[in-house]
Amino acid sequence: MLLKEFNYLPDSFDFKLNRNDLASLKNKALSTDHLYIAHSAFEQWGTGTIFVALLLHGKNKRTGKSLYDSYEVKEGKLVWEGGLRGKRQDGSEIQGLTFEELNKFKRISATIHGNYRPEEKGAIELYALGQMAMQFKRFVPQQLYNLWQSKQRSDAFGKFVEEVDPITGKPLVDKDGNTIYSWRPEVIEGRMRLLFKHLAQIVPFIAGNPDYKFSNLSPRQKQDLIASYMIVIQTAILFALGKLMFPDDEEETYTSLAYWKLLKDLSDGMNPVDMLDNFQNQSVSFVKLSKMAKASGELLYSVATGEKTQRGYYKGEIEIAKALPLFSSIHEVDKMLERVKKGDAAGLDVTEFDNVFFGRD
Repeated sequence: MLLKEFNYLPDSFDFKLNRNDLASLKNKALSTDHLYIAHSAFEQWGTGTIFVALLLHGKNKRTGKSLYDSYEVKEGKLVWEGGLRGKRQDGSEIQGLTFEELNKFKRISATIHGNYRPEEKGAIELYALGQMAMQFKRFVPQQLYNLWQSKQRSDAFGKFVEEVDPITGKPLVDKDGNTIYSWRPEVIEGRMRLLFKHLAQIVPFIAGNPDYKFSNLSPRQKQDLIASYMIVIQTAILFALGKLMFPDDEEETYTSLAYWKLLKDLSDGMNPVDMLDNFQNQSVSFVKLSKMAKASGELLYSVATGEKTQRGYYKGEIEIAKALPLFSSIHEVDKMLERVKKGDAAGLDVTEFDNVFFGRD
């Protein structure tokens, strides 16, 4: 209910249609959204988890409860039960989740997952070709921003802070004893820029900027710097481990492909190869259209001639299934079950695994 009340979930507007133009879509049971449930369910679960975690982390100082626990459902409606949290400098009341906090929570989600809300569209998506080029790649601009943005003070990642009397240092309150708050911007900077500047500051014989000493960084910068070092270290360890488990001269298996794909994803764009692949690969729309056209021709010819593959499928049938929502998920499950029947579910030679780590013959 919280997700719906605050319209927090991404719209997946790749497939968004004007429902007033199509009478069949007014019936939710006939909605084409159901075709993407195998993909969207996990994305929505992940986004919802982030939102709940942020609400649990946020505290209502008046009651000591989290923002999440300060909401209750009464008669089917979401109700704020946390009372007055405080007041802004202009005298307006702070109750419930504010628009500043909601905007921050959405930006945090976009930082992790990418720009998938309508208000997060880029200028390139004003054009049809731009929309085709960016389809399924809306995380790329945000990823570049996360890595290389210049140092700035951002309202989007700010927080409420108590106003204090400059003389006494005590928190300011109004005549009713309500604490006065102001929304303070946070200093942010791209992870790669931050990492290089911090390294330049700690490496001998390099004149670094003392502002990039760890103790002088903002809380947000400290978090990003720690995350950057952790990504570099884990990538190096997992890369070395992967070379031991999957030598270059061996045939690729399902496990090896999944392992290297996971390693690229864990780099969060800090692996240059991973980032270059995003630009090297063609637009998903163009690739899908090309494959579908070729597969459709093969399927028509195969049906007409009765020719089938060794697995009993018409030529082109599998390629078309892989390109269609829901059927692509069914195809992946079918491949996995087939590997289980063959006793090769993971594609990993357990004997070789023992040899590498335990020296067994």
